[in-house]
Amino acid sequence: MLTARRTITQIAKQQGLKVIASAGSEEKVAFNYKTERTQDVLARAGPIDIYWDNVGGEAIDAPSVGARFIECSMISAYNGEEPYHVKNLLLIVGKISGFIVM
Repeated sequence: MLTARRTITQIAKQQGLKVIASAGSEEKVAFNYKTERTQDVLARAGPIDIYWDNVGGEAIDAPSVGARFIECSMISAYNGEEPYHVKNLLLIVGKISGFIVM
């Protein structure tokens, strides 16, 4: 079964982009966000220029200036716990645009 994440990853690779992917298990991993801090990985491998987001969390604090974010979901904030807030939004974002797919 193809998921949106797998499809986006393959498109990015075909376009010659460097892909930094996380997963919650060792079997599917580029890096395991449960055993390694996202901020540490992105400090080594980043910064992020284009970000496809299904989860939210620490990765949203690691973009380059002018980065493009595609926010599909922020499932990390769905469980009623305190959501992760972007710490440096005003420093990195020059423009925010939204759209709805129906």
